[in-house]
Amino acid sequence: MEKYKNEIYFAVLLLFFLLLHVFQINYLVRKRTGQLSKALKETKKFYLESQKSKQKLHALERMSIVSQISSMFAHEIKQPITNIGYYAGALSMLLEQKPTKDNRAQEIITLLQNELQKSTQIVEHVRSLVKKRPKEKKICDLGVVVSNALGQGLYAQAVENNVPKGEFFTLGDAFELEFIVLNFVRNAKSAVKGVANPHILVSVSEAGAFWKLSVADNGLKLDQQGFENLGKAIQSSKPDGLGFGLSICNAIAELSGGHLEFERGETSGVIASLFVEKFITKEGLRDDEDNSIINTVGG
Repeated sequence: MEKYKNEIYFAVLLLFFLLLHVFQINYLVRKRTGQLSKALKETKKFYLESQKSKQKLHALERMSIVSQISSMFAHEIKQPITNIGYYAGALSMLLEQKPTKDNRAQEIITLLQNELQKSTQIVEHVRSLVKKRPKEKKICDLGVVVSNALGQGLYAQAVENNVPKGEFFTLGDAFELEFIVLNFVRNAKSAVKGVANPHILVSVSEAGAFWKLSVADNGLKLDQQGFENLGKAIQSSKPDGLGFGLSICNAIAELSGGHLEFERGETSGVIASLFVEKFITKEGLRDDEDNSIINTVGG
């Protein structure tokens, strides 16, 4: 030790500085690695936000285009629909002047006039939505809304309707409520394709101050991304879809003071629900022809 003490001190000092250098390098590596990981996380976050912003911008552009096309369509189609109505009226008058033994001709004209009336309502609603006209809320029977949405047997045979008429009333636009229910049912019909025992149920339940109108199906289970995209303006998975159906429904519901909610079924499928404010009548007189309240006291 006495003979080599200087060399030993030098070796110990060298080892100390070597260890210090190693610790410093490891510290710097860990620090740089942490900074790099943080930077990568921030980059990924900004990338995802950028993608979401691009999707929103794309959706807004598409909605703007759809709005412009809808306005053009509503403007251009109004005159042909009016002319068809005139022709149907002329045919009806002609049948009155020259009656026929076959009553089907008058029945067909009546059906044609009913469809023309619906088409006119659609055009007027499109024009009012595009021009953002204020709307007058009226008393709506949810039972009638569901019945009309199912469409005289078009969907009625494939859907279990548990919404009786004359029990659930709300203030709103019956046409828009029918539009929402019809979209729910169409999506449910699409979801149960290929299912062994397809089942769609329309029902109404109480949710505080709201009626909860639900359409439940037993379709295939949606993945997390597909479930989260419900109600958003995205590219439709359907070949003939625009991806705006539920998004428009959501906007209509919110403008009417309600909202939409989506739940997963217990084992499969989706439950799409429309929440609308209750309108409870204390006294009312019902018109049997159109099933609407024409005089209401209180509420």
